[in-house]
Amino acid sequence: MKSLNLLQPFGLLALRLVLGMIFFAHGYPKLAHLGGGMQEFFVQHGLPGYFVYAAGGAFASRGDGCGHLEGA
Repeated sequence: MKSLNLLQPFGLLALRLVLGMIFFAHGYPKLAHLGGGMQEFFVQHGLPGYFVYAAGGAFASRGDGCGHLEGA
């Protein structure tokens, strides 16, 4: 069991890296293409187009991804 405890930091590092990449990959397209595509998506679902900017989902997702990669 002691040998498994020595591997715990490496397992957490791997998990943090993978989750950070997933969050970053999810949020980057929203950040890079913050124009009409996301506004159309919101309008199709019955929300006003300006909610894209109010929701801030692109910046939050990208920030979460960087936070996971940095270890926050």
